[in-house]
Amino acid sequence: LTHLTELDLSNNKLGDAGGVAVAQSLQHLSQLRVLDLGTAKLKAATMRALAEAVPFMHHLRVLLLEMMMMALL
Repeated sequence: LTHLTELDLSNNKLGDAGGVAVAQSLQHLSQLRVLDLGTAKLKAATMRALAEAVPFMHHLRVLLLEMMMMALL
């Protein structure tokens, strides 16, 4: 998976535990260039984990969050 360049998780209901786990694993996907989270229902914990992971994703060029619905609870 370290050579994965695109990851499409749009239209998924990851939940808090799943979303945080995905976000924490993103920094290990060193070649990831495109991450699509469009229309995903992400919660605040997932967004925080994603914000912490993005600075380590040096090859990321596209982060799709269109039509994303974020639940604050």
